[in-house]
Amino acid sequence: MTGKEVGDVCIAFADAKTCYLAGCFGQELTQAVYNEKVRQYPRNEKYGNADKVGKGYHPFDCICLIKGVLASARPDHYISYADLLKNPLGDCTNEQFLNALYDCCEPAKAPKGYGLASKNHAAVALGDGMWADCNFGNGQNGVCIHAGAPTWAEKAGKIPGVDYGQEPQDEREILMRFVTWLVDEYLKD
Repeated sequence: MTGKEVGDVCIAFADAKTCYLAGCFGQELTQAVYNEKVRQYPRNEKYGNADKVGKGYHPFDCICLIKGVLASARPDHYISYADLLKNPLGDCTNEQFLNALYDCCEPAKAPKGYGLASKNHAAVALGDGMWADCNFGNGQNGVCIHAGAPTWAEKAGKIPGVDYGQEPQDEREILMRFVTWLVDEYLKD
């Protein structure tokens, strides 16, 4: 998965049915999942998301949004805990995510797909001073896109397991890569 793809999936979730629940990573929000997460994290009850059970919502908390995206959670695809564990970060905490970021830059200048982190929060940079997170409060309950410097972020950097190689910048470059791939496939035989 590329950095651009990480950012694009976060943007897609901002337009999808999401809600904030601690300990959730994009699995289907069933009554059993809701009950278990309220039992594990009693604060989940105060978020008022019981009415979203069984209605196509993807529940996340901030770090689990990132882990879920890396593990293939999509607005049209729920994942299991076994899927979540296959992401390059494993089941890490916010602080472990913070410590894993590398090739760092200023959070306000982070390119699309970079991680943004503090010991208590995690998000994904979308470039141009924008970022996406999953949170609750100030009118937010789920995945949201924000504009402006993430002043809370202690660090911005590349996420382990994400490809930050040179991505095609224009149509000509995209077509040239495709033509090269076609020639290589033809020459294999």
